[in-house]
Formats: sequence, structure tokens, C-alpha cells
Amino acid sequence: MGLSRKLTERYPRSAGAQALRGALAYDLRLYAEASAAFRTATTIDPKYPFAYFGLAAVEATQGKYAAAIPHLQQVLKLQPDLTITGLKVYPGMTVTAEILIKWAEGFRRAGLPEE
Repeated sequence: MGLSRKLTERYPRSAGAQALRGALAYDLRLYAEASAAFRTATTIDPKYPFAYFGLAAVEATQGKYAAAIPHLQQVLKLQPDLTITGLKVYPGMTVTAEILIKWAEGFRRAGLPEE
């Protein structure tokens, strides 16, 4: 984490550096820091879909499915053909932002608690 913090200090106007910091913080379950970094990335580059996906991941991981939906919709708007690899879903399944929105909406309708 320390190196990613130094990177964003050195390059504070880099959306990529901010998103990298967000991704590392997310992996370490530092959700407030991850969210802040991804939000900064969207401020720097409002057309950077990875940052919005990161925001959605932070929200969904914390059970805030309704809050994740607008970020996923923004991902879909910016990059409609985006596919996501590395998610542990079903072998060979292609996951798109549209599918993730449907999942989040389903979780919300199912009444899963929002934290």
C-alpha cells in the first residue's frame, strides 16, 4: 500500500495511479481508502470505466447493492462491450457489466441487507 500511496502523491492527477491505489486498498479490505481513490480517479477522468467498476465492487462487497448499481450503469454506458475476467462465477462464463447490474438488482430485490 505504501508504494501506491507514494505513487498518487507523486502523480496526483493520474487516474491510473488513483485506480491502482483503489484496487490495492480494495484487495486489502481498506474500503474507505479504496472508495476515495476510485472517486478521485473518476474526478480526474470521468470516462475511465475501471474506476467506476472499482466503486461498484467496493459498494457490493460491503452489501450495498443499490449503491453499486449506478456505478455499474456508468461502466456499461462508457464501455458497453466490457467483459470481466477473473471473477469466480462459473467456468467459461463471460461476465459483463450488464450481468453485474442484474445481479445487484436481484440481490436488492431479494431483500439482502444493505449495510
